[in-house]
Amino acid sequence: MSDATYSRRQAFGNLAAMLLPGIESPPRRAPLDELVLVEEFQDNAKLVLPAEPFSAIAGGERRAFERITFRPRVMRPTLDMDLSVALFGVKHFSPILVGAVPDQKRFHPDGELATARGAAAAQAGLVLSSQASLPLEQVAAVARTPLWFDAGNGPVSGEVIRRAVQAGCQVVCLPLGADLREARAAGATVVVRGVADPAEARRALAEGAQGIMVETRYGLAAAPPGDAAGGILALPDIVDAVAGRAPVILDSHFELGVDILKALASGATAVLVSRPAMWGLAAYGADGVEVVVEMLQAELARGMAMCGAADLGTLSRRLLRLHP
Repeated sequence: MSDATYSRRQAFGNLAAMLLPGIESPPRRAPLDELVLVEEFQDNAKLVLPAEPFSAIAGGERRAFERITFRPRVMRPTLDMDLSVALFGVKHFSPILVGAVPDQKRFHPDGELATARGAAAAQAGLVLSSQASLPLEQVAAVARTPLWFDAGNGPVSGEVIRRAVQAGCQVVCLPLGADLREARAAGATVVVRGVADPAEARRALAEGAQGIMVETRYGLAAAPPGDAAGGILALPDIVDAVAGRAPVILDSHFELGVDILKALASGATAVLVSRPAMWGLAAYGADGVEVVVEMLQAELARGMAMCGAADLGTLSRRLLRLHP
């Protein structure tokens, strides 16, 4: 938790330490309705997870996001705020989807089932990993929002892709360089992920990709040394290279709604949020996933209002400043 936040549970803990010196009470998860910041979910996930699974979802590098600030605009009507976006012919409530994370039972006994329920409650699309801890048909049965399938980085058979499509996955995400023919035979919409520069984006489109994913979770996007969030800096050039021929999606270390606003104003059509959703899952199950996504949606809406944007179509790079 940042130094600027001081919760009621910390205050009571400090009071107890003064009244009962030498007695330390174990840390407890805060009640869900007390949390006001997304990063607080990380603090509470750390309380319930062993060190190894927590390290897999601990907060990422944010320096690239911090280099970008906004040009506020006032006296523009934003009361009729609309966060909706169309992706591959399907209307989404907002441009925030819950990203693919393998083996989610590491974080909560209900694993991907809880994530699917939480995403549905928040009206957010869900990307299911090929390395999920539960059969994809079981997860698809509880999904109530658009469901995508991430085939992972290794080889994936046509049978697995057809199974995902038959289960209801409308979009299949394949790594850059993969053979797209099996997915296109299966009738799936194909998004190529791991794109790091304009040349790779053009190559993916030439090979038949219907969507482009700029991805920084796996260190694939162009970034300054040690700056894993650098995909946000590569995004504008990639968007220009795509030139409206396909949606461009950013999968990065989003922790704030304003991070997402910076990506959308830079040209992204939508974003994937993974780590914060897993913080919510680990600490509070499906309810935690729901609240994390809803917090990000609300923060995005507030940021858009600050910039005088009532819908995603009015966002542009003119709203942004890039600092050294």
